[in-house]
Amino acid sequence: MEESVFARRGGKGMSQEELEAHLASVIRLENVGVLLGAGCSVQYGGKTMKGLWEDFCKDYPRSHEWLITEGFIGDDDPNVEQLLDTLEIALMEWKRVSRPKKEKLLTKARNDVKRSVIKAALLKKAWWIKPHEACGESELNAHLSLLQRLVASRQPGQCPPWLFTTNYDLALEWSAED
Repeated sequence: MEESVFARRGGKGMSQEELEAHLASVIRLENVGVLLGAGCSVQYGGKTMKGLWEDFCKDYPRSHEWLITEGFIGDDDPNVEQLLDTLEIALMEWKRVSRPKKEKLLTKARNDVKRSVIKAALLKKAWWIKPHEACGESELNAHLSLLQRLVASRQPGQCPPWLFTTNYDLALEWSAED
């Protein structure tokens, strides 16, 4: 019976068992870095940038339409961070040339984009109401397991692993605290 491909390494398929064996050897290396992207938080309610933008368009259709009308965005999903930078620059310029009506609309659109970013970072809303539910025996077990294995594999005097996430959410931080 052929095992299914769970991951790929150098174009070669790896089963889950092969992947686990490979990861077990890699985490013992002297220098270890881990990069976690949005995909590792989606199962907890986190959003990818595409999901964040879809929520913005759905939740704030007037702001979305205004951004299109004013030429801040096109039909494609924008880079949200660049958009926020552009809106800040435009706001400063519009204040300089005294365009209060435009300032007000731009400020609303900018704040709506920021609201969408914050909403995307919340993960599960219940965790912000009762943070202890995000720790311990929780749904963050994949993050906890990764951190526990990384820490347990280190030898005395060995450099600690580097963890970097591009996410706005706090899944990694909450797991580390736990």
